[in-house]
Amino acid sequence: MLGIIHDMAPGAQLAFSGPGTSLEMVQSVNSLSNTAFGGTGADIVVDDLGFLGEPYFEDGPVAQAVATAVANG
Repeated sequence: MLGIIHDMAPGAQLAFSGPGTSLEMVQSVNSLSNTAFGGTGADIVVDDLGFLGEPYFEDGPVAQAVATAVANG
């Protein structure tokens, strides 16, 4: 995905995180949305991961972290 974004916006600053657990995903979302790029945070965070321990019919920790990041701009 990062390669596609680079092709579409070659001058954009890019960051990568490869979480292996849902806890690491929550930490990645928080870090990318709050402290990346010198404290300004990323404008866009994209993920294509799924975690089997996350609930299907309600928001789990990852969904809550994403909702908080969106609410904070």
